[in-house]
Amino acid sequence: MTCLLKIGGHTAHVMFDSGSSIDAISPHFANTCSIKVFKLESQEHLQLSTIGSCAKFKFGTWSPITIGETNINTWWDVVNIDKYSGIIDSHWMQKNKVVLDYVHDLIIINGQQVPALTAKEDAAQLSHRMAMRQAEQNSMIQDILSGVPETLPPLREINHRIQLINESKRYNYYMPHCPDSLKVQLSEKLERYSQAQWWISTTVPQAAPMLCIPK
Repeated sequence: MTCLLKIGGHTAHVMFDSGSSIDAISPHFANTCSIKVFKLESQEHLQLSTIGSCAKFKFGTWSPITIGETNINTWWDVVNIDKYSGIIDSHWMQKNKVVLDYVHDLIIINGQQVPALTAKEDAAQLSHRMAMRQAEQNSMIQDILSGVPETLPPLREINHRIQLINESKRYNYYMPHCPDSLKVQLSEKLERYSQAQWWISTTVPQAAPMLCIPK
């Protein structure tokens, strides 16, 4: 069963898992809610009900669960949970007299009733959290998704002089040759760079060779 609980003062989408042996919150929830985590002395293994399971975790934290006016201080392992903000195990449920009432869709904790989420509400919560996470990730890489702006970068104060032009210097080198297969790409690049004024076409009797390093 799932419900919405306050963990560390923040609303969390929590699953009550009678088959789990650890109380866990996701790293994303801990980071979003600024919950301070602690590094464990040793890296712990998380055994799932699958052959070859090798999930690990090495962080944990103390954070209270608020039910009504009661705070229940709880130790959480920080585990990379897929869908939920937190998972509550059977030991916590036994200690806090939890009753999972599937008939009336209630979760009773120490005698206090918490409405359980229906299947539709649970799916809506998952969709909402996934949309928020996607929006957060998109905002972090917005500069990459929007492409390179065709403008000059912001000008900065120059506190030293670099001598790039030496009129008396003469260079001996062969003119570069562009393969036929890349001429269209080179033409498009020259046009784009000229429009953005990254490059300015000019004619000079001599120029220093340019070393081009592909990315």
